[in-house]
Parts: sequence; structure tokens; C-alpha cells
Amino acid sequence: MSRAFYLLVTAVLLKNYLFYEQGSGLNYFAFALFLLALVLWRKSGLFRERNMQLTTAGFLLTGFTAVYYGHSHTLILYVVSVFLLIGYSSVTQLSPYVSAFNGILSSLGLASFQASSQWLTSSSNRSTHRQLFRQFRMLLLPFLVTLVFYGLYYWANPDFSLFDRSYVLDTDYIFLTMVGFIWLPSLVFPYSAKVFAEADLKLANTLSRIRGRYKGQVLGLKWEYRQGIVMLGMLNLLLLVFLVFEGLMFSKGQQQQTAYDFSQSVHDSVNVLIFSILLAITLMLFYFRKNLNFFPKNRTLIRLAYTWIFLNLLLLGVTTYTNMLYIENNGLTFKRIGVYFWLFQTGCGLFTTLYKIHYKKSIAFLFRINSWVCYFTLIVFTAVPWTSIITTYNLSRAQILDLEYLKEFLPYNLPQLQESVYVYSESLELKADLLKSAQTFQKQYKQNPHTWQSWNYADWKINQYIETHPLSK
Repeated sequence: MSRAFYLLVTAVLLKNYLFYEQGSGLNYFAFALFLLALVLWRKSGLFRERNMQLTTAGFLLTGFTAVYYGHSHTLILYVVSVFLLIGYSSVTQLSPYVSAFNGILSSLGLASFQASSQWLTSSSNRSTHRQLFRQFRMLLLPFLVTLVFYGLYYWANPDFSLFDRSYVLDTDYIFLTMVGFIWLPSLVFPYSAKVFAEADLKLANTLSRIRGRYKGQVLGLKWEYRQGIVMLGMLNLLLLVFLVFEGLMFSKGQQQQTAYDFSQSVHDSVNVLIFSILLAITLMLFYFRKNLNFFPKNRTLIRLAYTWIFLNLLLLGVTTYTNMLYIENNGLTFKRIGVYFWLFQTGCGLFTTLYKIHYKKSIAFLFRINSWVCYFTLIVFTAVPWTSIITTYNLSRAQILDLEYLKEFLPYNLPQLQESVYVYSESLELKADLLKSAQTFQKQYKQNPHTWQSWNYADWKINQYIETHPLSK
């Protein structure tokens, strides 16, 4: 217990050193390495588990993107990775969302409370109390003697002082220390909510046939099978007619709509698509939840389910194409990139549903695999330099250029905008905005503490560019 306590104190002090009055940069990656080393020290065998390996990969990727960009959305994923790491350091077989929930509960102080309770319970016997009293008595006399000699030396020379008399109590540092002592014990003394953990562990990834005495289940299963065939057959026909109608609309030149109508069309298509995919997955989960997976001669229902998923993939392709046309006309934005994100997620949901039906997987498996897909998709999306891509694409390919939108990303797209400053009629206004943005950035950059903890590549690169490519009034 003493080694763990000293390690905890070291962890809190290191956290304060990395983050106190610092920005986001190398400190996040360094702290990620330290936390992984902390878990490795406690139990190295954890990293043989697949869930812990996935969490480690995601944690390091978020730490790296924090070094590269230092953006707030990256730091949100970093915190999620910390919760996953805390949860899986306790129980490695849990679902990602249950593990993250355990990590949150543990970080709120439950791990500290449990560790304190165990320590008090283990130290309730006389031998432990006697040992603690001996250690206290051993330290007390040297401390008092040292204090007496310090008073003598200070009396001889008042300028000799180990304490700064102008020191003001730093409440921010104290608060940071207290927060560290609340959540860091969750990695040293693992905690898991047994109710949620046990419930999640009971949910298998693969379905098994439920056998029991005859109570009319066979007739009920036949009725459910026939109902599923009728429903999926009608839905397949309806979706096929809708896709044909969409194709006819494109052939008539839907892309010639006004910008507003086109925008509404894209938003409506995405909303309908997401709702349709959720409904499709819900229907698949209902009909393939139990013994219908093992029903003899169920090939017709399975084929209709495959057809339904395939037609939904075609609908996803139509919506993707509509979004592409909208981007070609009106330019690339973060919201339109977000549309691609949701389209990708819905596509993954369809493929995992197809996998679930083919290999007779459970609903729990579907939620677990899609949680990992969403987690890593978010990490990859935040690691892409979208600001540079958006600016380059809109300047070179967008038919309608919105310079005001691109100015919102200054100074991180300063190189691209400076190269095109003389191309547009608004060049004088744009040049003034670029100069103002560069001066503001450099002023803030110089005011920030130049320590290795706060270094990130994006700010360093822009500062180097401003210094080597000065803007004149």
C-alpha cells in the first residue's frame, strides 16, 4: 500500500508539472505514456487483452493529435480515452460504453473511497497500528531537531529563509492537486461497478438456440417468420420504387436547384437516411433476436433481409452523391464533412448488421462493435487537417466562394489565403484581415510560456510561416 501511495503522489505532482498554467501540446502525449506505464506497472498482463490494446492505440492516437493540433475536440476524445483506460484497467472484457461509464464513476472518487476503506480495514489490527506509531516516532524527533536548527540559523541571519515571505496561496494549483488525488487513484486502485459489469458480462456475442418444452413456440415462430417475410417484402418494394424515383430526379437535373433548395434536399436526405437505417437495424434486431436465426427453411427471410440492407446501401450512395454535388457548388464546410461522417457511420451500421445476421451474433455484439467503430472513426476524423483541406478545396474548386467562412479559420489557413490575396476583388480587405490575424496570433504566441509542455506543431508551424513570410500593410 505504501508503494502505491508514493506512486500516486508522484503521479499527482507529475500531472501538475505537465498541465499547470500550460496549453495543450506535448504534455498530453507525455501524460498518456505515463498513464500507460502506470497501468503496465500495476498489471502488465492487461495489455494482452484485445480491448486494452484497442484502448491503448486510441489513447496514443489522441495524444499524438493533441501534439499536432492542440484543438479542443481532440482533447474531448483524449478524456474519453482516459475513461476507457481506467475502465479496462479494472475489467478488460466489458463493452466500451460500460467500461467508459465505470471509468467516469471511478474518476469521481469512488476508487479513492474504496481504497481508503480497504486501507482502514486492513490497518484495524494492533500490529499495523503499532507499526505506524513506530514510523511516526522515528520521523518526529529528526523533524523537530531540524526545525530547531533552522530557527537558530534564521536568528543568526534573517535573510536566510527557505520560504518566500511574499508567497501568495495559489488556489488553482491546490485545486489541480485535489482533482488529481480524486481521479488518479482509479488507475492505481482499480474500481468497477459490479452491477453494471456483471450484467454486461452475461451478454454473449454469439446467439445460442433456446431450447425448452413445447408451449406453442413453434406456431408463434412460424407466424413471426411469415410476418417478417411480408413486411420485408413490402419494404423492399417501397424502397426500390423510391430509389428509381430518385434516379429519375437526378436525370432531370436536380443539381440545377437553388442553393437553398439544394441545401434543404441534402439535409432532408441525410435525416431520412439516418432514420431509415435506424429503423432497418431495429427491424433486423427484432426478427433475428432469438430462435428465428435457427428456424428451419428461413432462407427467404434472410435473403429479404440482405436485400433490404443492400437497398439501404444504395440509398446511402444516393445521399452521398447529393452531398458531393452540393459541395461542388457551394464549397466544403465542417458541417458537410460531418454529413460524410454520419454517412460512414450508417454504412458501418448496415455492414455490421449484415455480419450479425450471417454469423448469428447478438444485439450486444452489434452495440460493442459499433461503439469501437464510432470511437476510432472520430479519432481518424479529428486527425485529418480539415482546415487546410477546406481552404485549398474552396479556393480552387468551389463555384461559390465564401471568404468570410474561410476567415474563421485564421491564422491556421494563413498560407493558402496569403497566396490568393491578389486574386479576388476583396484583396485589400482580405490583406488587412490577414495582417490583423497574424499580429494577434504572434502577440498571443509570445505571451504564452515557451515550455516544452505546451508545444504543438500547428502553432509552431504558423509562427514559423509568419516570421518567414511577413505581411505588409
